[in-house]
Amino acid sequence: MKTIPVIFLVILGMPPIALAIQDSRSRTTVIQGEATCGTCKIAMREIARIGGDSDALDNIVTSAVRDRNGRYIIAVRGVPTPLVYDSGGRSLGAIGRRGKGPGEYIGAEVLFRGPGDTLYVMDRDQFRMQVLSPALAPVRTYPFLPSAWSMHVTRDGRILLNANSNLGNRIGYPFHELDPVGNVVRSFGSDSATWGPRDESAYVFAEARNRQFWTASQVERYELKLWGERDNLLRIVERRADWFRPYHGLWMATPDRPAPPWLVTFWEDSQGRIWTVTRVA
Repeated sequence: MKTIPVIFLVILGMPPIALAIQDSRSRTTVIQGEATCGTCKIAMREIARIGGDSDALDNIVTSAVRDRNGRYIIAVRGVPTPLVYDSGGRSLGAIGRRGKGPGEYIGAEVLFRGPGDTLYVMDRDQFRMQVLSPALAPVRTYPFLPSAWSMHVTRDGRILLNANSNLGNRIGYPFHELDPVGNVVRSFGSDSATWGPRDESAYVFAEARNRQFWTASQVERYELKLWGERDNLLRIVERRADWFRPYHGLWMATPDRPAPPWLVTFWEDSQGRIWTVTRVA
């Protein structure tokens, strides 16, 4: 029976600092080398353990959010509906049931907490999004691009989607803004209209200040981009480290070749610091 620890990160002293180089000819900042602050430390403290009273979490957890009531909402691969746990990690049951109607799911794998404590549930098997109220009741449903990988809802309600589309004027663009009913308003994020493998277009989003937002490539390179309100590129932050060298394509781990590094998630805190969580074999 598997449980998931919930970890709280605490900064002791100042955060570690690595050498940053600003390219004056572009918008790129390169951060290279290892942390140079010998007295800095990031402490991890467990605040809850989820799933000890069931075996529902024995598969891969694909997404997790926490609402303002302290409940944890978890998406698990192979489990059609999102699962709910209280602040202490005890099961409160599932949201909805298996099916194709309102409040029903087949493959709910991506969750996002939106404005007003709404919950967005991406059902990849049905290519549709369901928006739930703070009481976890269905509010509306709309379709999304079949190749969608991740999503983000800004504080002012803009819906952003990462999808590697091969359709019409969306070809080659990794990011798409949707209206409230799921229509693509605009596509952006690339200078070339070429379509490639899905793993080359795997990104995650993070909220920034001043109606801006970040995107980060999860694979192949450690690169973050800051976008403006009009989807214009403002800044690129590139991390260069021996433990995350650029690579091309994904592969399965073997005894002779470990799995490639993967940027799992990231966020900007209230002081403008960027936190990243990276999986390195």
